Amino acid sequence: MQERLSPLSRALRPKVVSRVVAAVLCYSTSSIVVAADDSLWDIPLEELGQIRVVSIASGTETPLDKAAAITSVINADDIAAMGATDLDQVLETVPGLHVNHSDQAFSPKYVFRGITSSNNPQALMLINGIPVTTMMYGNRSNAWGGMPVKAIERIEVIRGPGSALYGADAYSGVINIITKGPESVDGQTIGGRVGSFDTRGGWLESGHQIGDIGMSMILEYQTTDGWRETVERDAQTNLDEMFGTSASLAPGPVNTGVDQLDARFEAGGEQWTFRAGLQDRSNLGTGPGVAQALDPEGEFSSRRINADFGYRWPDIVDSLDVEARISYFNITQEPENDIVLYPPDLWR
Repeated sequence: MQERLSPLSRALRPKVVSRVVAAVLCYSTSSIVVAADDSLWDIPLEELGQIRVVSIASGTETPLDKAAAITSVINADDIAAMGATDLDQVLETVPGLHVNHSDQAFSPKYVFRGITSSNNPQALMLINGIPVTTMMYGNRSNAWGGMPVKAIERIEVIRGPGSALYGADAYSGVINIITKGPESVDGQTIGGRVGSFDTRGGWLESGHQIGDIGMSMILEYQTTDGWRETVERDAQTNLDEMFGTSASLAPGPVNTGVDQLDARFEAGGEQWTFRAGLQDRSNLGTGPGVAQALDPEGEFSSRRINADFGYRWPDIVDSLDVEARISYFNITQEPENDIVLYPPDLWR
């Protein structure tokens, strides 16, 4: 069976380097078949320009070549071709966007054209067009813990200001994650993976049609000890040199383990759509330490719950559709044990 890949996916494929070498086992009952002789090279250029559709630039679905912004679109086929397992690996392939890590628990920072800060509130992230930012920091929270990719249908990125449409949080760029719906999930798929750093995970995709109502559910779970990069000097090292103490735990490894549970549900009819999502993170390590002093035991947990319902009235008048949406988003973050700013033997 030949997989249909866009020209973008071929360009992106060699750019992804993963720190985790994974072995994947997958079982599927999907009935989707792609003809072996169906090639993008046989599509006229005018039709090819209409294939990728983006909604992030104007709020309505527009062909990518007509979008009123510098926009990139990465779909599920692109993600599968590059072998990415986490959102950050995918975003690192977007020109003009660099994925860095904050000194706060190594939470990701999405740097558009060099514009960033410690909490990275300049980059707005949306899931199905709904912001997932916190009111305190303006970012995805400092206990993000990654996002797996099996539930992602496509990712739309504006590489530049989007404040005119999305407000002040979209100062440097906008990332919109569109999740899979019933039209994208056919039958059942069960898969799993194992990899380095004691990484283990699995996923389930299920889609059904009951009368005029389509339903889909995607579950993903992964646990990992995280990469163990050694820090030669930390903030406590400087204090030790200043006060003649020896409390620093450096050289030592960073604390990047995490357990991830993600669930997505969608149901819809001809004019309505309901979505619900859960992102649960537990045993999330503090990275280099909250105060940049190594803390090998500190762990956070966080939970994000979102839901939205939309109803669409097509053709109210000629070429005019009206859509109304109501949404709910809740985020919690708390320590699971004592978070140590500096080693307990600070003045030893």
